[in-house]
Amino acid sequence: MLRSFTRSGAFLLALGVVTPVVVAGCSTGDDDDDSSTGGGAGMPGTPAGSVDDCHQCMKAADCKSGFCNAVTSELGVCTLPDVLDCKLDDTRTLRGLSGKAFSAEGSVPTPPTPGSPVAVTADDPNIVYSGRIDFTKLESPRFSSPGVSVRARFDGTSVVVKFKDEFRYGKRNYYDAVIDEGKVAADGSSLAFSIKLTPGTATYYPVISGLPKGEHSITFVKRSEANIGYGDFFGFEFDGPILDPGPKRARKIEIIGDSISCGVGDDLPLHKGQNPDDTYCKEDDWGVPYHDAYLTFGAVAARALDAEYHVTAVSGIGVTRVYSSNASYDLRTMPEVYDKLYLEDTASPAWDTSRYVPDVVVIALGTNDFSPGDNPTDMPREQMTVEKFVPPYEDFIDTLMGYYPDAEFVLLSSPMLSDDWPDPSFKYKTSLEESIAQIEADYAKKGGKVHAFNVYDAAGQGCGTHPSALEHQKIADMNLIPALREVMGW
Repeated sequence: MLRSFTRSGAFLLALGVVTPVVVAGCSTGDDDDDSSTGGGAGMPGTPAGSVDDCHQCMKAADCKSGFCNAVTSELGVCTLPDVLDCKLDDTRTLRGLSGKAFSAEGSVPTPPTPGSPVAVTADDPNIVYSGRIDFTKLESPRFSSPGVSVRARFDGTSVVVKFKDEFRYGKRNYYDAVIDEGKVAADGSSLAFSIKLTPGTATYYPVISGLPKGEHSITFVKRSEANIGYGDFFGFEFDGPILDPGPKRARKIEIIGDSISCGVGDDLPLHKGQNPDDTYCKEDDWGVPYHDAYLTFGAVAARALDAEYHVTAVSGIGVTRVYSSNASYDLRTMPEVYDKLYLEDTASPAWDTSRYVPDVVVIALGTNDFSPGDNPTDMPREQMTVEKFVPPYEDFIDTLMGYYPDAEFVLLSSPMLSDDWPDPSFKYKTSLEESIAQIEADYAKKGGKVHAFNVYDAAGQGCGTHPSALEHQKIADMNLIPALREVMGW
């Protein structure tokens, strides 16, 4: 279980070497420059070293082998015994706020590497792809779904990722570059860490240099959801050879859901929650920099169980209706978009369900069906009931069973719904829980394979009262991982 690694503001563990990792945009030593300069990705200029952009280790004892152990201190990057100074420039921002080392934007210089660059094209057979991906152009696979990942192992000390973002509606996606995912030290602690990439007009993004010589892995992940647009992946560049990827993960999970499963607002800085004075959730209009599918309960559970996973999720979506009643929005439901390669595109080509056959399908829908939606209070929409919700949900499950006849199905309640609001007579939470219990009972009469589980009630410390990454971790640990172990014997 990767409990020790989450960039959620809980843990950013040691790299495992005494020499600090060199990250462009951050410098050691006695740099006295306090001047404000332009940050990356639309971030305002901030004085170098300010707590707004670089949360330093609280004490030298918290520093371990070049990185700050965030279990006991604020997030940051540090050396022993002195902390690194945080310094902004026009291409990168060191940001310890949420466990990332930096954001990169625009055309960035190549960091120094000890060996000659080794270009790895996107069609290299040693690259492992996971998610709904369009391989029409093998040299530039395209994907929009949240949590899509591209992974490679290499022998070297530096990584460059080559990709281009769509900039749909003029907005950008955000991506994670996870280094050494799943790698552990002799004491069992995680050696993984993550860097958030903020795309600009460039296609060449140096991620990190100065890693210890030897074998490492890079997992390039789409943090944000399909509605923000697609990305085109072109390949990697290392200062050493790409390696055989090793055996594929035998277990396969699909997570079908809404904004919760997308990771909307889960990566807020330090997870202090949202209040009227916060601006994070307004960045890029929708707080997209703080959405992260990699930190969601489904992704966390999959990694803990050593399973491959696909995230098929769209904000605001439901089984019978979506959150909004505004006809100018995309009002398609999950049964209407599930078989699309691009969930956000009404003209999308079909998704070939035979390309990924899960052992278990986790469905976390119903929040938007039962919620009051965005209707004005004086024009409330019709309340959802168990009687209205169950039949179309079962129809959808039947469709999925047609695609995956050998799969088990795990239905989850919502961590966001509650009863007695905005009227004491409203029982949104209870109604969804009763619905999935009824569905489980209905399928028990037909041979089973459907299992209902209620989940932890999150306080909603992310944007828009969505679960924070720490709350996602709790849902995974308390609910989904035990459920999957029970159902699948994992």
